Amino acid sequence: MKRTSARSTIDQNGFTIIELMIATLVFSIILLVITVGVINFTRSYYRGINTSTTQGISRSAIDNIAQAIQFTGSQIQTGPNVVCVGNQQYSYRIGKKLSTTAAADTATKVLYETAKGASCTADFVSAGKELLGTNMRLASFTVTNLPAPQNNLWTVSMRIAYGDIDLLCNPSIASASPGGCGKNAAPMSAAQALAAPNMSCRPSDASQFCSISALSTTVVKRMLQ
Repeated sequence: MKRTSARSTIDQNGFTIIELMIATLVFSIILLVITVGVINFTRSYYRGINTSTTQGISRSAIDNIAQAIQFTGSQIQTGPNVVCVGNQQYSYRIGKKLSTTAAADTATKVLYETAKGASCTADFVSAGKELLGTNMRLASFTVTNLPAPQNNLWTVSMRIAYGDIDLLCNPSIASASPGGCGKNAAPMSAAQALAAPNMSCRPSDASQFCSISALSTTVVKRMLQ
């Protein structure tokens, strides 16, 4: 009896090098799209958080000063870097970023509320309350009395910038010059920050870490002298 052995054949199908390259390319494109999406989402998230925080603190600060004006029966005084409203005093520094240390570009107190002393002079030493948040600076701050016959009306205006100095610029400077708002312009100096009432965020890959809040309100001084 003749024995026959049957050989089982295995169909061994695989990927060619070209197919592997195509699959790798498709996977890389998908991964790139996901990465870009995550980066954009993260930027939007931080931009939203910083913008919301800056606007919230700005509104709280301006409301604090406006309410003090509204309900004081005393004279409102303004002087170099200070506004006195009744028994309250608001000392301020323009262009300095609030930080834990003082340097050319920073200060430990920026918009500081204290009890009014014997005279209306800036006071950053007495016990008080800081109205701004860390990394914020006052680009401009004014408290003005409207002329008669509306001299019981006061306007409070402030512009607050959040961010490091290299993320900020002055639109009044030529865009390509140092401190200007051109993308390739040299950063603004500490001296330039002291005179930039319309301070803005410069175009940057890190623009999510910069925010500007400009607020103004007019209040009636209800308790007249």
